[in-house]
Order: sequence, then C-alpha cells, then structure tokens
Amino acid sequence: MPRPLLRLRLPAAPPRADVPVEPTHLGPAVDQRVAEARRALRTDAGPDYRLVAENFDFAHYLLQGPPLIERHRIDLVQHFLRDGVELDRSPDVNFSMSRYLERHPERAHGPGRSPYAAWLRTGRDAGEIADPAPGVEKAAPALGMTPHQLADTLGELRTDLRERFLHGRLGEVFAKAAEIEPLIGSVAGRVLRPTIPPLLSEEAVDQVAAIRAAQEAAGHRRARLVLPAAPAAVGRRPPDGGGTSRVR
Repeated sequence: MPRPLLRLRLPAAPPRADVPVEPTHLGPAVDQRVAEARRALRTDAGPDYRLVAENFDFAHYLLQGPPLIERHRIDLVQHFLRDGVELDRSPDVNFSMSRYLERHPERAHGPGRSPYAAWLRTGRDAGEIADPAPGVEKAAPALGMTPHQLADTLGELRTDLRERFLHGRLGEVFAKAAEIEPLIGSVAGRVLRPTIPPLLSEEAVDQVAAIRAAQEAAGHRRARLVLPAAPAAVGRRPPDGGGTSRVR
C-alpha cells in the first residue's frame, strides 16, 4: 500500500463504484479527492469544458493548490477555466500557462474561454510550444535539436517522472522521507514538475547559448571563453578577485 505524502482529513462521503479510487504515493486524501473530482465532471458542459476535462491531470492540479483537496464542492475543471490564467495554474505537467501566453499572447483574448483549450484544439498541432522550461527555443540549437524536439523530450522526461513518483519506487522513497519530515511532503508538487538541466533558468540558458555562439565563432577550435559572473554575495568577490568566470 503506498505511503501517504500528505496527511489530510478525508471526506465523510463513501466513494461510488463507477469511478474507483486509484492508490498512489500521494496518499488516500489526494487519491479520494481525484476520484471525487472525476465523478463530479459535468456531462452538460460546453466544448471547452469537455476538452479540458479529457486532458486534465487532477492530482497535478490539486498539488498546486492544496486547500482544494478539502474543498469537495469545487469543480476543479471549472475552477481552472475560471481562474487558471490569473492564478497561473497548470492542468498538465507539460503545459505552462504563463510560458504559453508569453509566446502566444493572442491566446489570452481569443474566442475560446481557455488558452489551454485553444492549445489542445489547434495550437498543439500548429506547433505552438507550451512547455514549462525556460528558453526552449534558445537552448534547442545548442543541444542539437529543434525547439519542438526539445519540448517533446522534456515532456517525455516529466511524464516518466510523474509515473515513477505516483506509482513507483521514487514515490515510495519520497513518501517514507515525508513520514520522517512532513515538510518534505509539501514540495510534492515541485517534484512532479522539475527543472531539467540545462534549462534551469533563463540565465542558465543564456550561458549555454553564449557558449555555443562562441564555439561557432571560433570555428570549434580550442579557445578560451570568458563569461561575466556576479559575486556570490554583496561585498564578496570571487576567489580570483574579479567578476568573471573563465572557461577553457
């Protein structure tokens, strides 16, 4: 039986048989809330609602807003459609609302109710990238990929990690650690959406791109590259006494 990461009060209502509770390492409170949310999906809703519901990762959404786990009357899909843009919530580990709207701001004011629904309906097939990683377009050439290939690779890595975390040894170990230190369980949402090297930050991607540009400028010959680097703390200087990092 998976060990729970989050120890929360369970609702009193017994589960219905039509949507069984799927045990995961997130624990019975999250598992039962996910099943409850799936049972509560509306059958008379509009096309955006139905499309989003078919692709919605309920566990991932709950971990972004843990109070929703105990708010049993809230329709999670409707909550996302109403507040997802403002709260920058993600319905899928491989979709970032803010990154998508940075690339395609027109989707924020399109004819549909949800940028995510627009991406599912037409944007994804049109090649619009919604990956959460920073600088996908800039990092891809340095990694020998197109932006779409890199986004696909990152998506495969996250999807594999999600499965291992929910049902595999990784999640089991994490849950045991959370039993010893409950604060560990509070970062489960971040574990399900990791930063993947070298796309750790915009700054890291800029450095990778700069190194690649320098290599190309040198014709890939042996050369010395100097990158500006900030001191580790105010009033302190790097060991070499300067403000640069030298890469041979």
